[in-house]
Amino acid sequence: MAELRWHPLIQDWVMINSNRQNRPQMPKDWCPFCPGSGKVPDDYEVLKYDNDFPALSQNPPQPDDVANDFFQVRPSYGKCEVILYSPGHTTTLAQLSDQHMRKLVDLWAERYADIRSDENIKYVFIFENRGSMVGTSMPHPHGQIYGYSVIPKKLQLELTSAQQYRAQKGSCLFCDMLAAEKDFGKRIVFENDSFTIFLPFFTEYPYGIYLFPKRHFSHITDMTDAERTYYSFAGAIKMTDQATAAYEPLFTITQEDINALGVEGEPQQGSITIAEFKEKGCYKTQRSKGDALTYRPFEAFIADPVANPAATASGKFEIYSATLSAVVSSLGYSAIPPIAKWQIGDPEQGAGTQTDAYPLLLWTPHSLRRSHTVNDNVVSLREAFPQECFMSTVDAEARGIKSGDTVLMTSPYGKVLRPAKVLPTIVPGAVALQDGAW
Repeated sequence: MAELRWHPLIQDWVMINSNRQNRPQMPKDWCPFCPGSGKVPDDYEVLKYDNDFPALSQNPPQPDDVANDFFQVRPSYGKCEVILYSPGHTTTLAQLSDQHMRKLVDLWAERYADIRSDENIKYVFIFENRGSMVGTSMPHPHGQIYGYSVIPKKLQLELTSAQQYRAQKGSCLFCDMLAAEKDFGKRIVFENDSFTIFLPFFTEYPYGIYLFPKRHFSHITDMTDAERTYYSFAGAIKMTDQATAAYEPLFTITQEDINALGVEGEPQQGSITIAEFKEKGCYKTQRSKGDALTYRPFEAFIADPVANPAATASGKFEIYSATLSAVVSSLGYSAIPPIAKWQIGDPEQGAGTQTDAYPLLLWTPHSLRRSHTVNDNVVSLREAFPQECFMSTVDAEARGIKSGDTVLMTSPYGKVLRPAKVLPTIVPGAVALQDGAW
């Protein structure tokens, strides 16, 4: 069931959607929004994804037959889209670069214009819910866009209030609100040439900030390309003091630059002019040995895995493919855990096959460079890919073997000579030889 029902006390339409109760809670080891899931492209920066469980639809079902003289219903017409901020599963909006944010804003504007073109859509809402407490079932950072067939009551009230204010005062309610907050000053959170962010005097929530543009425009699509470009330049910063994490503008912007772009803004002093940046295509930060500008992923975990566990179920690095596990398990022959686990022998076939005569377990990874057959008969392949016997450092030292030594590999099914490749990453007790090398 999906329909709109009239609320006579507040005179507004309420969305009723029982089908959204079927939304799944995603397993911790799989995310449909991550590349490789099969649900999204393997390579994307920002992405529009149609909601799998939409509250509103451009092809909505007919409402239940419950309407009468008092109860009113109407179809849940509209549009629900998910906007993926980046392919990174833990990347937040605040961590996106200015260039990446520009692409996200462009996508917002593109989707806003497309949804707005539907004459049945009366209001387009770009928003983000975060956390399971507000109903977010997907942890991958994302926002949403809803297209409503009615203007929500709160927005109607704001429009009416602005109209009444202009009629009484002869000025813009939003401009006067911004001027009053800037005059008070203490609730200003951030300000640049284009926007002011503040916590309003009457805020309804602890973090209910408002973001106001400094000029009148009604739609996100009203931002010109020149304005979006200017904002990217004006907002770019660089670190000047590593100890205090102080920053300054990266680009020098002159009044001539602002005039050429045809935007409103203030000149600023930085380290490189826009003209220099366009010519060189980059800005190189001066580095020194031991500075704080190098980011080392998982540095704390590597230094002390016990005190600083990784953000995984096991607290360790986990290498897995949930998609492959689901495909193989769906065939019904065996279940493969998504997290790779080392095991001696196949548990479905009994214990390992090592004996005194054959103490090492052989596994044969498949290479895309060759087939399963005896391609060593082809001289060019034999010379290009020597097909080493991969062996652990522990087993090699016990046998006096070094990388490059020729070793004789034997099994009950035959024998073959191969160059040894000694690696610390091979599990002791096992050797590897790629398919087609016998």
